[in-house]
Amino acid sequence: MKLPNRLPIITVLITLLLLSSSSWAGNIGHRASGGERDGHPELPENSLIALQTALEGKDGNEAIQFRDNFVYLEYDIRESYDGELVVFHDKTIRRMVSNQGANKIAISEILTSEEFKQRKKTKSCIPILSICFKRNVTYENLRIEDLTLAEIKRLRLKGEYDQEIPTYQEFLDAALQYELFKPMVVEIKQLRSDQARQQLLDRLVAFRHEFIKKDIVYAPDFDFPEPVAMMTFKGSFKKSYGKYGSTAHRQWCDQAIANGFQGIFKPRTHSYDHCKK
Repeated sequence: MKLPNRLPIITVLITLLLLSSSSWAGNIGHRASGGERDGHPELPENSLIALQTALEGKDGNEAIQFRDNFVYLEYDIRESYDGELVVFHDKTIRRMVSNQGANKIAISEILTSEEFKQRKKTKSCIPILSICFKRNVTYENLRIEDLTLAEIKRLRLKGEYDQEIPTYQEFLDAALQYELFKPMVVEIKQLRSDQARQQLLDRLVAFRHEFIKKDIVYAPDFDFPEPVAMMTFKGSFKKSYGKYGSTAHRQWCDQAIANGFQGIFKPRTHSYDHCKK
């Protein structure tokens, strides 16, 4: 007996479920509107020029933060080799940083430097097993976490705008300077050190102190419980803060709550709070 083909029904149900999430349905504030089809696809994602254009407008056009589908400003953070936070989405640099021109020279000099060679001998580790091993690092697999902040600042994002990879502090300062009035949500990609975890909290608290003095405008689809929020996927949370119920999990969630945040939430399912697990 031939079973009915249920695939189209399942596909429709999954699509409706995903579309029910406001973030999936189209927040053009995603990655500071850079690379977004309905935002500024010509600008590099998570860049300061994308942020400025989204908040101030371009060529006499109204800033897209005035639109209802700019639900909140979203951006991603990662930790550099030396414990500094930068605004960057991917683990590796290759999608957003070309290996051409000045970048090619900088990358070659970084990879062949004695300092880089020495630290890569024990850089790649599996914390659970306490095992470290040497990676053969090339441009193709070069990660943000392999690079110091000084090395990251030698690189330029793809495109014609000569954009550096911004630091977390530069991004926060620019959001205030260019007068963000929609909520802000930072997505945590990976934090490895207590230095970075503390830096995230301290600088976000300082930003919030200034930001909440403004008249914040909430789009109809905004569903976070606070105007300045943190979010991360489950896998990224565990890499950054440890397993649910661990000492590190409780310590950093308690610190977030003590600093006035209501939790650390999950993308798309914003009612899911990692700190309540």
